[in-house]
Amino acid sequence: MSAAADAPRSFNSVVLPHAVDPGNEYPVKMLKYLLFEFAGVQQGRFLDLGGGWGAYTKIALDLGFDAISIDREPAAEGVPHHICDLKHGELPIESSSIDIVFSKSVIEHFYLHEIPHLMSEILRVLKPGGALLLMTPDWESNTKSFYQVFTHVTPYTRSSLAQCLKMYGFKNVSSKQFVQLPSVWHSAFARLMAKLTYYAPLPKSFSKWVRWSKELSLVGVGYKSCPD
Repeated sequence: MSAAADAPRSFNSVVLPHAVDPGNEYPVKMLKYLLFEFAGVQQGRFLDLGGGWGAYTKIALDLGFDAISIDREPAAEGVPHHICDLKHGELPIESSSIDIVFSKSVIEHFYLHEIPHLMSEILRVLKPGGALLLMTPDWESNTKSFYQVFTHVTPYTRSSLAQCLKMYGFKNVSSKQFVQLPSVWHSAFARLMAKLTYYAPLPKSFSKWVRWSKELSLVGVGYKSCPD
């Protein structure tokens, strides 16, 4: 068998073919909420770490950020990106130059012994006061589905994600379970309904509302300390 035949297909094409173009407004709403309201970052240089096809890089550009994606595989055509081994290599970004590092569904692909290098590089490229915004599956609500992606290796809870950020020196750390339904983000009543749905004996396939009320994510944010 030839070397080409032995080579694995790309992760993005096998696991994330749907993410080339999400085809709806949800990713825009989600990124705006997480950047502007959760992390409190309105503008600046945006690094999409492990950005895959670069869908969130494109959204950040449309929102006025100076945005770039970094991944081990090429982004979609027209997306500014670098190719880099995130687990071992140095990020091809100058030190203290990034206002926010956004990383969605990436950290769960790292073993614990690989985290120190990743966090060190993130801290290196962030400006003082810059933010790291992480999103990852919530282990408590995804125990049955977490390992359906074969490269998932390290699950997180709300508290363990916060511990990770604090351990590597981030300040003003916050983490929470995140319901991927925009109607929940600003409504206490909708949050209550989603919470009740979480415990209801309904299959996730019943409706989009039921699925995302039960299949929670985690979001965590921390900030690089500023010199005294």
